Amino acid sequence: MLDSSILHTLALSHIPKIGSINTRQLVSYFSGAEPVFTAPKGKLLRVPGIGPKIVDIIIEHRAKALEKAQLSISRLADNKEGELIVLGSEKYPSRLQKENDAPLLLFKAGKADLNPPKTIGIVGTRKATPYGVEATKNIVAELAQYNVQIISGLAYGIDIAAHKAALDCGLSTIGVMANGLDRIYPAVHRKTAALMQENGALLTEHDFGVEAEAYQFPARNRIIAGMSDALIVVEASSKGGALITADIADSYNRDVFAVPGSIFSEVSKGTNNLIYQQKAICYTGIQCLEYMTGWLDSLPSGENNQPKKPEQLTLNLDSLQPSERLVVEFLFKHPQAHIDEISRATLITMSEISSVLLNLEFSGTVRSMPGKKFTLAKY
Repeated sequence: MLDSSILHTLALSHIPKIGSINTRQLVSYFSGAEPVFTAPKGKLLRVPGIGPKIVDIIIEHRAKALEKAQLSISRLADNKEGELIVLGSEKYPSRLQKENDAPLLLFKAGKADLNPPKTIGIVGTRKATPYGVEATKNIVAELAQYNVQIISGLAYGIDIAAHKAALDCGLSTIGVMANGLDRIYPAVHRKTAALMQENGALLTEHDFGVEAEAYQFPARNRIIAGMSDALIVVEASSKGGALITADIADSYNRDVFAVPGSIFSEVSKGTNNLIYQQKAICYTGIQCLEYMTGWLDSLPSGENNQPKKPEQLTLNLDSLQPSERLVVEFLFKHPQAHIDEISRATLITMSEISSVLLNLEFSGTVRSMPGKKFTLAKY
C-alpha cells in the first residue's frame, strides 16, 4: 500500500502558487503533508508565513490536487515508469538531503542506487568542442577505477558526453531533468536515456506532463550539485548553467574543479575565469581529485599505482625563511587551511601572510585553492 505521506506531499505540489518555501513550512508545522488536506481554515492561518490568500488557495484546490496526485501514482504503478522518493526516506539521496532547498519529492526511473559510495558531477556547455568531449571521456575513464557514479543533466554537449562515457565504462550515471519522466529533453537523447536506466537512472522533481522550461533549469542544477561529492566543469562560456551549478556546489561546500582551456576559445572563458577567480581548482588529471577527496587510499590493494603521501615532510625547510617555515609546517599538519586560519596559527599578521604565501606559491611549495584556502603543492 502506498505511503499516504508520499501521496499528500505530491498533492501539495499540485496546489498553485504556494511554492516550495510555503510547502516546507506547512509540512514542518503539521509534521507531515496529510493534515494540510483536512485542516480547517483557522488552523491553516496559524502557520507562520501562510497568509489568508494562500490559505484560500489551499482550501480551493486541495481536493483537485489530491485527485491529480492519485492519477500520477496510478501511472507509476500501472506503467512501471518509475518511483516516487520522499525526502527523509532511505532511498532519498543522502548527500542532497542535507541541503536546505532539497526537493520534497523525486521522481526516479531506473535501477540505480542514489546513495553510492562515490559520486561526481560533470557539467559544461551545450556547445562542446572536440577538446571538451575528449577531456570528458578521459575524466570518466580515469574515474572508472573508483566505480564512481556520474551525475549530469542529459543536455547537449558536455552533459551527454559524460553520460555516454559512463555507459562505455560500465559506470552508473544519473540524468537529472527539468521536466517530467515522460518528457525526455532533448528528444534526440531518448536512446541514451533508455540505456542509462539499466544501470543508472533518470531523476526529476517534476510530475508527469511537465515540459522543460528555462526557469526550471537552475533548480535542476541544485540537484546535480547536491548529489555530487565534487563537481567538474569541463567547458563553459562566460555565462550559463554550468557556472550556476558551480556556484551552487560551492555554496554546498563541494569541491569544484574546472578544466582549463584555450584563452582563444569562447567555451573556455567560464572555466578559465573560475580558476582565475579561485572559485574552482584547476583540473589537470585525476590526481587533483584524488588529493582533494582522499580516494586514493580507498583503492583495493594492488590497484593503487600512485605514490601515497609520505608520512613525514621531505621538503628542505632550511631553504625557507622562518615565516615560510611556520606556514609549511602548519599546512603539513592541516592539508587545507584558510588564510585567516594560517595567520592566527602562525602569529603572522594578515599584512605579512599574503606576501609569505605568494612567495611560497612562486616557489611551487604552496598551492592556492578556491575560497582563499591554501595547501602544500609538494612534499
